[in-house]
Amino acid sequence: NFRLENFLRIRLHREKNLEIQLAQATGTCLFLQHHIQDLKEEISENSACTVGGILFDPSDLSVRNLYGKRLEKELHKAQEELVRREQERVKIQQKYLEASRDRKVLEKLKERKSAEYYEMQEKEEIKILDEVASQFVLQGQKKRKGD
Repeated sequence: NFRLENFLRIRLHREKNLEIQLAQATGTCLFLQHHIQDLKEEISENSACTVGGILFDPSDLSVRNLYGKRLEKELHKAQEELVRREQERVKIQQKYLEASRDRKVLEKLKERKSAEYYEMQEKEEIKILDEVASQFVLQGQKKRKGD
């Protein structure tokens, strides 16, 4: 029973490490999602040809067009990165769920072994008390016969 404590501690440590990795992976994915949303908004704002009804001159439009293309590339890279990071997050989540299951199984086993141990101890105590009671009865009978 108490030998399981070391295994349980190791499993708990593994589960906590995977939980931290999962949180980091989830945070990275959320960051990328927000970054992608910001890029889309920036692309949308950059695509306008006028500001307050005033047209941009051709040189400004050319610069804005190049900037828009750069934003599109960055958006594409961020979307690819998000897909890759989501796949990693799913793998880590699977490992975390497996580690959590392993720990729970070990905890159940520990609880069952602990219950068995205490039940056995209780039976031993009852047996000893029965023996002590029997000794008292025998001593009482000997005293009566001796009187």
